[in-house]
Amino acid sequence: MPDTAVVVVRCAVTAALASVRPSAAALGNDAKSAATAVRTTRGLLGRQDQALRDKYRARRELAAITSLSRVKKCGRVSTNEGGEVSLHHTPGPEGEPGTAGFGGLATCGSVWACPVCSAKISARRSKDLEQLINWNADRGARSHC
Repeated sequence: MPDTAVVVVRCAVTAALASVRPSAAALGNDAKSAATAVRTTRGLLGRQDQALRDKYRARRELAAITSLSRVKKCGRVSTNEGGEVSLHHTPGPEGEPGTAGFGGLATCGSVWACPVCSAKISARRSKDLEQLINWNADRGARSHC
């Protein structure tokens, strides 16, 4: 597995400003900029890239209208006391794009309300289910899927 480079990015959010106006603790833009900034020698990833942008746009629009506190903060508010957010980049295999993302941002974890968290949770559950089906097949059992 490739090493993950971590760069700590200091946000302009200060504790004093956040205590005066709590809404100031929200970051000015979404975490989507890191995910859509990943480019390959072949250009952007096309439909997958557009689908990802759509999820982040939907989350941003949802944050403006929801009454769910966790969903409002999802991907927008630092979980660190000083407001730091880390940027992670993992290079992909030769010729393949890597992954990039932010750390230290609040996530709502809502499979029902948040399009970004829902997609991440669904992908993880899909991998877990695939491992379970393979484990079952290795034991000689049949799956009825």
